[in-house]
Amino acid sequence: MNLEVTRGEGLPVTRRKVEIVERKGKGHPDTLCDKAAEELSVRLSEYYLEAFGRVQHHNVDKVLLVGGQSNARFGGGDVIEPIYLLLSGRAV
Repeated sequence: MNLEVTRGEGLPVTRRKVEIVERKGKGHPDTLCDKAAEELSVRLSEYYLEAFGRVQHHNVDKVLLVGGQSNARFGGGDVIEPIYLLLSGRAV
């Protein structure tokens, strides 16, 4: 692995008046996908324990989220087509 470290430009974060960060909340697509993959792994592990007495090796961390369609309006809206989640990976 090649690693290159360079000196940052501008004021250090500790000396700035404002620090801009990205926060991914409950409804963020990354958060939804991470939670779905985690839940699949937990449920698969529970199945393995019941069926085989131990958790088998698995990687179920690939998630595709396809956006739906809605009519948004002030104070509400209507879901025309819900989002679609495709979970995949490898399970023994």
